Amino acid sequence: MARYTKLSVIPTSKHPFNMDRYEHLIAELKEAAGGFAELGYAGHPYGRELADLANEASRAVGVLWGAMRAVEESEKEPHKGLRPLIVDTALRFSAPP
Repeated sequence: MARYTKLSVIPTSKHPFNMDRYEHLIAELKEAAGGFAELGYAGHPYGRELADLANEASRAVGVLWGAMRAVEESEKEPHKGLRPLIVDTALRFSAPP
């Protein structure tokens, strides 16, 4: 098996997806969802749909965070072995008619 750097040992400042990045993304998406929702309430024909997509993107970021944390935990407990990582990431986008 090829050698690799475990996520669990990467310093926070160099980690590809640390807590600061996670919290920043979630905050930005929450703010975007709120702004789109307000546009929808004001009559924009796609405001609510865009708010829903921003919320869906936020959920996807949460799935990524949870999956990454699961990998880190499995690296810390090698006696349990690596478990399969199964993630449903079906985000569906379509252009307006």
